[in-house]
Amino acid sequence: MPPGVLVRLGIGKRDRIKTERQPDPLWLRYVNVVIVVVCVCWACAIYIWRVCYPMLTEHANAMGSRSMGIGLLVGFLVLLFFLAWSFGATLFSRPGYVKDLVWEPQPRQDTTNDVSTVPPEPAEPIPIIAPDNQEPVPDQECSSVRNLAMFSPTNEREQRWLAFEQSMAASPSINTSHVDTDSNARAANGSKTSYDEPIPLNEVLIQGPEMLEPTSQTEAPSPSIPPPRTSAVDTRMPEPTRRPPEMSVYASSLLHCEHCQRSRPPRAHHCRRCGTCVLRMDHHCPWIGGCVGAQNYQYYYNTVFWALILSIYVIVSMAPLFARGVKSQEGMPWSERIRGWNVDGYIISVFVIAFFFFLFTGSLFIMHTYLSGHNLTSIEQRAINSFRAREGLLLRRYYSKHGQGGTFGTGPMAGWRRFRARRHLLRTWNERWGFPHREGNPWWIGSIQEWEYATSSPDALLREADLEKSLGFSYATVPHTGRRASKSAQDSAPLLDSKPSIHGPPYLLNMEQSLGPIWGWFLPIPLRTRTGLHFPLNPRFSHEGLWMPRESWPAVVQRS
Repeated sequence: MPPGVLVRLGIGKRDRIKTERQPDPLWLRYVNVVIVVVCVCWACAIYIWRVCYPMLTEHANAMGSRSMGIGLLVGFLVLLFFLAWSFGATLFSRPGYVKDLVWEPQPRQDTTNDVSTVPPEPAEPIPIIAPDNQEPVPDQECSSVRNLAMFSPTNEREQRWLAFEQSMAASPSINTSHVDTDSNARAANGSKTSYDEPIPLNEVLIQGPEMLEPTSQTEAPSPSIPPPRTSAVDTRMPEPTRRPPEMSVYASSLLHCEHCQRSRPPRAHHCRRCGTCVLRMDHHCPWIGGCVGAQNYQYYYNTVFWALILSIYVIVSMAPLFARGVKSQEGMPWSERIRGWNVDGYIISVFVIAFFFFLFTGSLFIMHTYLSGHNLTSIEQRAINSFRAREGLLLRRYYSKHGQGGTFGTGPMAGWRRFRARRHLLRTWNERWGFPHREGNPWWIGSIQEWEYATSSPDALLREADLEKSLGFSYATVPHTGRRASKSAQDSAPLLDSKPSIHGPPYLLNMEQSLGPIWGWFLPIPLRTRTGLHFPLNPRFSHEGLWMPRESWPAVVQRS
């Protein structure tokens, strides 16, 4: 075998260099695919050989008539054909890679602000020095950690948090040269001031420059006395408010991959297994040997659907036959039971495989139906769950025994009163902002009027023009269709968007945004009209891609 093939397969290369741009070897990517194919082929062979064939030949051990065997075999082969068609389309189709559209690496372009509101800088910056063996903390690292995006890649967020924790572990202190001479004199005379010890950096960031002001000799610092435990209202903690992510979905840090050094459209993420950025990446599926993205998500959904239907068909069709075979052996001696046993280990193995596929594909089908109905990916859903978990933790801390919830008394009903208070405050947040998985989802569309506003309003056209400029594409209208097409300096892309055919509930409208036309939800026909470049933005988000409160929503949202 040629050495290049061995290197590509990852065989015979012990010290293989692993980078973010180098995909996994082919044998590692497709070993799970082989396992799936073997399990399906085994179940098919046993079902035909041990269940249908005895009926067709009218064998003595047959568990049904010949007509029953013909019906079971025809139904099984039809479902198997749709499963093989869907799985083959998923396996041999590409999810859509950014490198196919943006060929040459590009430097990062700061077209949009990463943070919506930047705190004002002090008139005279306060230099902060670190210990001798540490470097100063860059401001970029602190800002990137203070304002995390809801839909930023998980690995990038973890890297930023790790860098921030390592930098904060050093606890750099304030330079003593910024202490006035009077304070230095008092410190020399033995009077204790607030500058006797270095001030940690994290305290400065939290309390601000007020803690750096020198205290007067005549004024003694008044200690903070907590309110009495018997007070009617505990004011130790202010009432929390919802704080949406401050990083825009169109931030330059999200529209540029540091690993590939390429610009990328929204909802694209870098996959370490594939070694490249994937358009509208949902997740990396080991059972298909690649990623599920913009151009093969429909096929993946079809595969899960037909695998679920086939597993249900096998379980339902074999359960009565299995019970009939067991019942036919009652009242017979063990020697005759073994000789005339209709249900053997082969049939039991098919039951086990079908039941496993039923649990696995059933959970996947329910989850992806929910995600499609909200126009979400698995990565975005995890980000929303993290956002809701942080809010839940904040509410539990606020309405705890040591927080505001301590005013609800004690006893068996105190927990119930705190629970109702948490639900009431959360309901107040949702009334002003909406629900995170709907109104707080940048890609959720509530009606056909909102879709038209998100694709044809002047604000949307200006935003998409800025995005096209940053990606290096130019767009024009296709004659005789009224649709828009993408055309770059290297190649032409397929049609990007067309008007949805479903004008009904928002759930079905968003499913069409995710899966394409309705007949493509069940058949693996290439009907998608989008390539993963442009997505209608939720009108409840600003031009910069920030979640707005209800009073700032446009009129089209109120009418819909």
